[in-house]
Amino acid sequence: MMKKKLKWTAAAAVALTLCAMNTYSFDASVANATPFEGATRGLAFYNAQAQSVVETVQNNKQDQSFDQLRQALANNRVTIQTHGLQTAADRSPKGLSDKINDLAYPIDAVRNDATLQADLHQALVDGKKVYLYGEGFSIREYEQLLGIEGEIAPTQSIEELKNTTRKEPKLLMDTEQLQNVIGFSLVNGPNKVYLSNFVGGKAGHTPETLYLHAILDDQIDTAEQTDAQNGKTAPTNVSFLGKDLPIKQNVAHADASPVTSKSDINTYVSNNSGTTVGKINTDYYLSREKDESDSTYDYFVVEDHTEITGYNGADPYYLKTDHDIPYDSDHIKDWSPSDTSGDSISVSVPWGISYSFDPNGSIAVNDIGNQDLDYGRWEVTPRWYASVLPDPTRFKPATAWLSSGTYAVMDIRNDAYFDQYGSAWLAHQQVHVAYDY
Repeated sequence: MMKKKLKWTAAAAVALTLCAMNTYSFDASVANATPFEGATRGLAFYNAQAQSVVETVQNNKQDQSFDQLRQALANNRVTIQTHGLQTAADRSPKGLSDKINDLAYPIDAVRNDATLQADLHQALVDGKKVYLYGEGFSIREYEQLLGIEGEIAPTQSIEELKNTTRKEPKLLMDTEQLQNVIGFSLVNGPNKVYLSNFVGGKAGHTPETLYLHAILDDQIDTAEQTDAQNGKTAPTNVSFLGKDLPIKQNVAHADASPVTSKSDINTYVSNNSGTTVGKINTDYYLSREKDESDSTYDYFVVEDHTEITGYNGADPYYLKTDHDIPYDSDHIKDWSPSDTSGDSISVSVPWGISYSFDPNGSIAVNDIGNQDLDYGRWEVTPRWYASVLPDPTRFKPATAWLSSGTYAVMDIRNDAYFDQYGSAWLAHQQVHVAYDY
């Protein structure tokens, strides 16, 4: 029985030299930039106006949220090869350089092209990450178009999943929110799944520019996480079961074992002129207690790492985070942190998981979770002497619960408010995370 109805309803910069490959295609590599020492990403970007879109990103110095993107392009951390959509040959992903890790296509170009759908399925099989972008589409449509049903989202009801055992356990996720960008790779690694959506006005940018913005954000983050995994950089923002550690290192302080890889979820909010006001970035980590002997329940912990960032004169001033157990036969065990304030926040939940995190300044945390209704919930606000939160603000709560059957499920929601010169802007993010075993 469901407690509540579930609806399935990511002399400034060095100038780039653009080398034309054909009418629509050029290589956005940097002629005079110093090669980046570390992990890099190569993106094949398909769009009817691909060159114009990339140039807009390169030259956008008005919107602060584009600064990191321009720098990554300038120093070759990310390189872009552009392709048009006019002919079948333009649209084909075949014959790309080995330096291309990822492909990005407008979903409208994929919907009615069975050949392209098959080619993109093969690209996934070959180890590429494939992004689709466009106006409001679901994870399920992404899976159907690329022939990978059940790789990301569940295909059965929760009741069926609870009573079915899988030979190979799988992380699953879904959301009632329609997405603007979805990226996925069949290869296990950093940011295997990427979700991104936009709220607010878009008048200041073409939608394609926003899509590329979101894709490049994930490219940069994936490269950074790859460097951390390879031990090439200090993993300052890579957390594993709460403790900032290289993600390849075993976690000795916790009894629970990780069962998921890192995902990347971005929600952007823009003002009425289309300028980016803020962003929510969420990663989550799901762990299972392996040493329990309970015949009725399995024990799980979800750790949610959220960062909210203001841009262009906007400041974050309120965050509400919700960890909700939606199924009646599952029960919350504990959640953390409790009411607290300061510049170091401690978290402790059952099965050996405890840690502290730096929110990037002093914050106040109000614990409003409810044992009877099976949810952990928090409000993050400025201290009594401040009007806004630190920018950015990081929040890393955790929730432990008892899961019945063979399907562990949790709904994670984040609502972040930003103030820009007296105007309030809301970014809402929701994801349904699960482990089918």
